[in-house]
Parts: sequence; C-alpha cells; structure tokens
Amino acid sequence: MSGGIADAKLPPTHLDEKYAPFGGVSTFRLVLEPPLERSAHASVSRMIEDVLGCKWSLAVIDCARRGVVRPGEMERVIGGIRTKVLNERLRKLVRYEILAKYSYAEVPPRVEYRLTDFGLRFTDILDRIASLDSTRTEQSERA
Repeated sequence: MSGGIADAKLPPTHLDEKYAPFGGVSTFRLVLEPPLERSAHASVSRMIEDVLGCKWSLAVIDCARRGVVRPGEMERVIGGIRTKVLNERLRKLVRYEILAKYSYAEVPPRVEYRLTDFGLRFTDILDRIASLDSTRTEQSERA
C-alpha cells in the first residue's frame, strides 16, 4: 500500500494496523497519544505570543478588567464571539494563570472569572505594548 497513512513517518507506537477478516484488506488508524504535559508555568513570552495572536483572548481579558466576570455577560459584551470559542479562551487563560475560575455551589450554578495577581501584571505588559504601538503610529503619521 503506497501513499496511505502506512507510509507516514510515524513511530510504530502511533500506527495501529488492523486486518479485515475477509479478503486480506488492511486498514490503518492513527493512535493519538495524549498531548505532552505542559509545564506548570508556561514561559511569559509564549503566553504573550499566544494571547496577542488571538483577538478573543484580548477581548476576554478586557472584560475581566472592566468587571465583567460571568461568561454569559462576556458573551453579550464581546460582539461576535461564540460560546465554544469563549469557553476555549477562558480555559486557556485559566491554564496560563491569567484568570482564576470561581465556581459557586448554587442553583443554577454560577461561575466567575477574575484576573489573578499575575493576570494584573500581565495586563500591564499588554498596556505597554499598546502604548508602544500608539507611539509608533503617531511617529509614522508625523513623518
């Protein structure tokens, strides 16, 4: 069999070959390993790259800074974001320890996301980047 997944350059543990009982036709399926464990603390430069590269992450952080802490409120305030995308961004920001998730044992359940101390320092970096961008834009407009 050529040109199929069997020809892929994968370690053998990632390829599981199955044989059909009749006709000798083989099929392959890719066996995915769980993702590598992320270190407890991702590098700040990686976080900045990841957050700046995502317009939704910046919008979620901005909501948290302005006191909008509930996901439903965030979804209403941030125009155009889907629930799935918002939940992905919230999980990412919690994993980076920029936001903290607070769950309350109420009916209906209530969840809030707030900036951590690290998140507040992280937003200072974002503010400095925005200031640098504004300064650069003003200088290029004068030239």
